[in-house]
Amino acid sequence: KFPDNPNLIASLAGYYRDTGQTQKAIEYYEKLVKLTPNNETARQDLEELKAKR
Repeated sequence: KFPDNPNLIASLAGYYRDTGQTQKAIEYYEKLVKLTPNNETARQDLEELKAKR
């Protein structure tokens, strides 16, 4: 219903990260970074997850 809502995407990305679903988390963090390119926290979280793969 709200596919481009940054708050929802951030919540899902965090949920997937916290539950160990790294690939799903990366997908949502990539989407979040595209929607909010100035979001340094999301960018850092994404890079950390990619490094752990």
